[in-house]
Amino acid sequence: MPVGPGKYDDTCTEVRLKHDAAFVLVAIIGNRGEGFSVQIDAARIKARDSDKRVVAMLRDIADQIAESLVEN
Repeated sequence: MPVGPGKYDDTCTEVRLKHDAAFVLVAIIGNRGEGFSVQIDAARIKARDSDKRVVAMLRDIADQIAESLVEN
């Protein structure tokens, strides 16, 4: 994963703090641009474990989106 602040780091921080999350991934596609930011609280979650969980989560999300496109 990229290291350092992402394009939507402020939004990512807001979500992380609001939900007391150990890991946050914010992905934006909109009229004013697109991008993503990721934050991991290393004290609460191992980065290697989160990488695997994020990949699995994104695959699941992509599968659900693809399935809904076929249904509609």
